[in-house]
Amino acid sequence: SRLGMHRKHSGNPSSFIFLCLFGLVGNSTTPISSVKAMTCHLVFARRGSSSHKTTLFGSAFRTHVPRRQSERCTTCLTSLKKTASVTAVMATLTKSRSCEGEEEREHKDENATHSLDYFDYLPPTLERIQLEKMQSKKELLLQRTNSSFIQEFANGTRYRAHYENNQSWQTNQTRQFTSFQKATSEPFSDTILVDGLATSHVGLDPLQNTRHQPMVYHDNYSPPDWPEKHTFPMDKFRWTAHSILKDADEFLMANRKEEGEINRPSNNAIPDDDRPLVLSKHHFFRPLSLPAFPLAYLTPPIHPAFLRSFLSGTLSERHRRRIGFREQTRRPELIERTVSEVAGTVLTAQLALKYGMASHLAGGTHHATGEEGRGYTILNDLAVVARLMTWRAGDDAGLEEDSVLREFYRGEDGRPVERVLVVDCDVHQGDGTASFHVDPNSSSSDDDGSATSSFHGKNHLHGKLFTLDLHAASNYPFAKAKCTYDYPLPDHCPDDLYLSTLEMALDLAWNEVRPQLVLYNAGVDVHRSDRLGRLAISREGMKRRDYCVISKCVERGIPVAAVVGGGYDEDVRALGRRHALVHRVCAQIWREKEMWKRGR
Repeated sequence: SRLGMHRKHSGNPSSFIFLCLFGLVGNSTTPISSVKAMTCHLVFARRGSSSHKTTLFGSAFRTHVPRRQSERCTTCLTSLKKTASVTAVMATLTKSRSCEGEEEREHKDENATHSLDYFDYLPPTLERIQLEKMQSKKELLLQRTNSSFIQEFANGTRYRAHYENNQSWQTNQTRQFTSFQKATSEPFSDTILVDGLATSHVGLDPLQNTRHQPMVYHDNYSPPDWPEKHTFPMDKFRWTAHSILKDADEFLMANRKEEGEINRPSNNAIPDDDRPLVLSKHHFFRPLSLPAFPLAYLTPPIHPAFLRSFLSGTLSERHRRRIGFREQTRRPELIERTVSEVAGTVLTAQLALKYGMASHLAGGTHHATGEEGRGYTILNDLAVVARLMTWRAGDDAGLEEDSVLREFYRGEDGRPVERVLVVDCDVHQGDGTASFHVDPNSSSSDDDGSATSSFHGKNHLHGKLFTLDLHAASNYPFAKAKCTYDYPLPDHCPDDLYLSTLEMALDLAWNEVRPQLVLYNAGVDVHRSDRLGRLAISREGMKRRDYCVISKCVERGIPVAAVVGGGYDEDVRALGRRHALVHRVCAQIWREKEMWKRGR
């Protein structure tokens, strides 16, 4: 009421005093007894002069307000003595309160700013109250759904992916795991498989595409509001797609130069060599999102207990710390993008079996084992693909009962793949992938400190999955696993030594394993400027590396699916261009070998 009395008299110091007192009341750290005592001082000072009121007000601050807050209000008192404007003092007060808030909110980002104005001190509006109530109802509903899902999973309920027999479960999953990101909230489709492919959007027809190989991408690979200073650059997937969609392709430009067509035409039309590799975002194949992706495809090889803990956001602090994402691991956006990334590698492998070659703008989560995630990887997509492609009826009761897996595309003849080779050229050893093919009955599996990703006393991929790994010997993980073909490299390894070792290793693996499917992890953290790499490979060296692996597969008629792997750089846009290199190399070989003609 006193504030209302003095609205017309902005020059009266009582207005300043009441506004400053009003700001202190809004601070939960100010004792209410201090506010009452200061009010008595103000009433007593009402009969004095304006300067006397200000003096008593300052005394009240020093007497009844904690010293830490009193020091922060010194600026406000100084302004009170010098000016007669309510607006100026209120601005000073809010500025002081803003500084106080920034110091006390330590869990916020260091660069975050928080500005206050007069309306921050007012009671919440009815609209805001209703919005908060709706949000709490949504959270409660999600909590109940999660509890129901965990209980069903714990009781061993089989999740059949066939929509006609399981419509209620799929609808429940859609409600439970729908992301808050608008870009990923796509309508649920009645069908999961399109001509046997696990895709939610069919890209450009590879049989008509003379420009590039089939590529797989989903918008939710880079979730919003990712911490800017986090070591893992989650935005790199978005910038990889941006480079492919916007930047001119260096290989196409080189081809046009050789053909003598680099000169611009007399009119202002854009010549072919200046166009990006992919002309439209709709030309990408899009994998299934979490609500539609059958969880039976993930386990085995992922342990059911770990899977349900991750999907429900109940991983322990130890697990979240080993993954490296900490509190971000519980975010619905991260949960959804993790499953979509695995689904993307599954779709890429299917496209490779169908057309000979395909590439994924994400994937390569090679540190994760069946029981836990590690090193910024949660679910091992390479192991999941190997399990799906090598599955046979009778291997596991859960998958045997799944009718959709029988329609799952694994080649023209429908027979499962017998041997899958992972060529891992990431700078870090793929210790998680190696753990999936270790014989659990072998005594040597425990001698080297490597974990074995098996449950129910069985390793489902032993004798089916093989790993060829080139990595920096002194880099993470420091306790190395036992790969089928292991090639540790010294620090600052140059291009020539790297490429000669790779060629020798590939020839040995082709002759001994005779793979029917190759999963190529084209990590760019081997680059000389990578933050977490220890090698000295140039961009030209990475180009030659990718060309060596892809061309050898194509020449031998082995389907190859490429994933991007690791890469760390503060310049995320430059990192995206680095990751786009393997897709450009695949496209160059696609055009050289005219691979679109093979499926006709």
